Amino acid sequence: MRWQQRAFFLVQTNDGDNMKLLGLQQIQKYFGERLLFEGVSFDIFDNSKVGLIGANGTGKTTLLKLICGQIMPDEGSIFVAPEAMIGYMEQYMGFEPDCELYQETLKVFDYLEKMQQRLEQVNMELIESPGAPALIEEQAKLTQDILEKGGLVYKTRTRAALLGMGFLESELSLKMRALSGGQRAKAQLAKLLLSDSNILLLDEPTNHLDIKSCQWLEDYLASYKGAYIVISHDRYFLDKVINTILELPGDGTVKKYNGGYSDYIAVRTIEEKINVAEKPKMVKNDERETREKSKKLKFTFKEQREYETIDEDIADLEVKISDLVSQLNKHATDYVKLQELLEEKHKAELQLEEKMERWIYLNDLAEEIEIQKK
Repeated sequence: MRWQQRAFFLVQTNDGDNMKLLGLQQIQKYFGERLLFEGVSFDIFDNSKVGLIGANGTGKTTLLKLICGQIMPDEGSIFVAPEAMIGYMEQYMGFEPDCELYQETLKVFDYLEKMQQRLEQVNMELIESPGAPALIEEQAKLTQDILEKGGLVYKTRTRAALLGMGFLESELSLKMRALSGGQRAKAQLAKLLLSDSNILLLDEPTNHLDIKSCQWLEDYLASYKGAYIVISHDRYFLDKVINTILELPGDGTVKKYNGGYSDYIAVRTIEEKINVAEKPKMVKNDERETREKSKKLKFTFKEQREYETIDEDIADLEVKISDLVSQLNKHATDYVKLQELLEEKHKAELQLEEKMERWIYLNDLAEEIEIQKK
């Protein structure tokens, strides 16, 4: 392993089955006077498929901006391998208003267009100077490079990506100025996916996608050869596309969990139970004992009712979400119905997240009440 100093970044050359593309070490970052990150360290390898989760305001988007170099940490180091090519949505925000959607998206392959133009020029020069060694060598190299970089299929890939994003064939010729904000966001996402980046930073990529486009994106990411970090509130999407969770609990740390979102929930539930069971019994002095006697822990009437029914509520919500997924597949060709179902599914998922948080709180409180009785 070899490290080289380069300005802020350190560059790594690495051998092995899984190459390290990116590493964060002891990152500290403040937002004003508020501490977002303290001592954050983790690595991204060429096979990393990471879901970045946490409540709003915990710094998920800030972390992506640190990784792509839009902002700098207050302390700590970010290591980038020379092979790493980081791609993020903001790179593709600019567009020409009068350019057609398909042509605008093709611009991500400008380097291929230039190579092909040069190849055509070399071919013309060879007609005038047949057998010129330098031209023959350049022709061979350009031909090989174009083939290796997908020069024969990039137009087909571009069209497929736009259709996958939910655009109709007839919409590919629309001027960029005519697109809605959501359509422009989908065009940005298509350009990012088509880029030669091998680390994708995806911030809520499904926000403007219907169910069919979400499935297309799931399939695309499943076959994607590079690494990516994705922020999403869609737990079902995360389960399909990630192999690691990075959780931002809001205390300045980042916690790593292997597996999908469902695996994360299962482990977190066990952790919470263990934490409650292993809480040491505090040795109370006389003053604390007096205070505890005057203020006993107990459920409110509302909490007691909620505690008795919350397991059933969670089960009902999981069944509801499963039914909604079945309906989404059933109504895959009915756009209006799909939007209604997607909105209902999103609301149900938010309710489930809230119920899971309440389940943890109520079970913690129940454990503490039992300990207090002893």
